[in-house]
Amino acid sequence: MVEMHRTMSSDAFELRRVDDTRWQIENHVFGPGDPGYTVARLHEPDECHVEVEWLQPVHLQTRYATAFDALDDLIRWTEQRRGSERPTHIAHFPPTGPTVVQNGYDGRVPTDGQRTSGMSGR
Repeated sequence: MVEMHRTMSSDAFELRRVDDTRWQIENHVFGPGDPGYTVARLHEPDECHVEVEWLQPVHLQTRYATAFDALDDLIRWTEQRRGSERPTHIAHFPPTGPTVVQNGYDGRVPTDGQRTSGMSGR
């Protein structure tokens, strides 16, 4: 059995022939035991097309002319998706007062009824 390989520039994806009519697309970002490792199974019922079973949440077609076309489409989809998501906004709030505690006083103003150690009640 001859194995045929094709990878994208980041070496993340590999198209591997399993047997005469079956292929598999693997994601080498994940290890072989990880559920994300196998991206798709491809079946070649005849010489005119391949049928793809996507095992990961990708929004791509399930029928291609060749297994290499399916891999190319996956690579294009992945590259487009990288830049399409907006960055996650992380709220930032400035400190409300001094953060250094000196002599038991952290710089916050005590509210009624609170006693702050290190401060006299005068």
